[in-house]
Amino acid sequence: MEQNTNVEKPVVMVKLANLAAAALRETDGTIDVSATLAACEEQLWALIDEEATAGVRIAAAVNAVFETYKGKVLTMPSLVNAALGHLNVTPATFAAESEAVAEYVRRTPLEFKVAKGKGGGVSRIVDAPPPKPAKA
Repeated sequence: MEQNTNVEKPVVMVKLANLAAAALRETDGTIDVSATLAACEEQLWALIDEEATAGVRIAAAVNAVFETYKGKVLTMPSLVNAALGHLNVTPATFAAESEAVAEYVRRTPLEFKVAKGKGGGVSRIVDAPPPKPAKA
């Protein structure tokens, strides 16, 4: 029998530290599975909305930097720091926001080109000059 190798691998969930404390309970002390799942689902949707909002903010900040430096190739640290200025980060959130900006750029290869090494950096693909016509 041939195994299907195109199936996505399941995501491994991290075990919650104190699941007993998170569980909602009936009056007799037993876990109310339906209520607990509904509460968890509500919190998950709130997290999804929060992350989507953060992604939109980060995208706007990164694109604002490239509007200022249209067509330029920027180092990742320069791009991150300039984007953080648009995000008005605080010292308390600086490290997390820095990583979030860099991660956004790395995971959007259709929008940004990231080249490593000498002469590398980050550029916005829509700002790239059109290809030169081939010589006949």
